Amino acid sequence: MLILLVASLVIGASAEDQDWFPVQRDVDIEYDLEATPLEIQTNSTLDSKHEVRVNFYSSEGDVAGGVVFNFTNATQYYIDLCSTSPIEFQTDLPSKVDKVWRISLIKSSGVRLVIHCNDVEALNTLLSDSTCGQSDWSTSWDRDVAKIQFGSSDDASDFYRPKPRWTAVQNNATIDFDLESTPLEIKTDSTLGSSDEVWLYFRNSEEDGAGGILLDFSSTPQYYLDYCSTSPTDFPVTLPSVPDRLWRITLTKSSGIRLMIHCNDVEVLNILISASTCGLIFGASTGTEM
Repeated sequence: MLILLVASLVIGASAEDQDWFPVQRDVDIEYDLEATPLEIQTNSTLDSKHEVRVNFYSSEGDVAGGVVFNFTNATQYYIDLCSTSPIEFQTDLPSKVDKVWRISLIKSSGVRLVIHCNDVEALNTLLSDSTCGQSDWSTSWDRDVAKIQFGSSDDASDFYRPKPRWTAVQNNATIDFDLESTPLEIKTDSTLGSSDEVWLYFRNSEEDGAGGILLDFSSTPQYYLDYCSTSPTDFPVTLPSVPDRLWRITLTKSSGIRLMIHCNDVEVLNILISASTCGLIFGASTGTEM
């Protein structure tokens, strides 16, 4: 499929399409954590007493820190060689059992550890003498992380991967993309009321029109389906209030033509495109194979 993009945003293949690797315990993995955040999949429930344990090492094999997540009655974290005991996350974590944890290590100004859970920031702490109970924390955490290892006590981590990279959008550029096999994810930071727009035009391999989508950042956010809508329509649900949004566009044709849009993992549109849902004459353009 070909997509013609006309918008100022950042785009990438769906995170679901990026390769995940099965976790093996007590195996060193070459990994530059400062250059690329680490993502981990879990499906452990609260009170399961499962734990995620990731150890960090330097290129020489010296300990360079580590993190632990405990699935007790309240999910807790422990910063290896810093914490003196597990600490409850101060942010309400997503309730979904299936979670993707993202661990980021930033050393541009001090040693900062950032943890996201299903794209919700769960921890953002600057390691220091005041935040670490262990006085010699910097001995390990000042080392450059070159390897990671899932510890033998880790019984929660299922899969891991490097955080997927994004590709900057070029306006009016045509991109080969099979939307039916891979959902499309788009990053935006436009505020409501800005009147910014995301325009995606869909084309088949012969470059015939095959649909398209407009996302309109008016004070009341709206969408428009090319070759279907007669005018922009308000989203049927309230969008997440944060300006940084991750949109996922999914097109399925297993039983009719169904378009789904998620915003920060919230389903904001799920529509079966048909003569009854389209104001325009439903014809070849929307039905074209992509």
